[in-house]
Amino acid sequence: MKHQHRHLLAILLFAPDALYATAWLVMDVSARLGIWPRDWAWVDIYGFVASYPISAEVIFFAVVPFKLTALILMMARRKLAVPVLAISAILHFTDWMSLLGNPYYQASVDGILQILVEVTALTLLIRLRMA
Repeated sequence: MKHQHRHLLAILLFAPDALYATAWLVMDVSARLGIWPRDWAWVDIYGFVASYPISAEVIFFAVVPFKLTALILMMARRKLAVPVLAISAILHFTDWMSLLGNPYYQASVDGILQILVEVTALTLLIRLRMA
């Protein structure tokens, strides 16, 4: 696979993941402020944020900026995208593990798929740097 194809594939894989995490951040903050319409979410977002431990929330609030920064760095073809994406994946995995067993979060498969996407994008970027 050519370099530009690997790079584009990494971006195409990771961009929806970064945007999905951003959507969750918007829902989370809006629910905490009491302004999110209850029928707009596919989960009980108010119950979810009430059950979410503050330690996990801090990690999640760090995940989204790392994901968006990684995406921007990937699009700009910066080498710094690799460590930023790696940190993002580690933080996301930690956040996801804290959600297991949460009665308001039933998307455990979704989390696995997101982590798989992050690792695949990271692998593609690493292979670009090694080739």
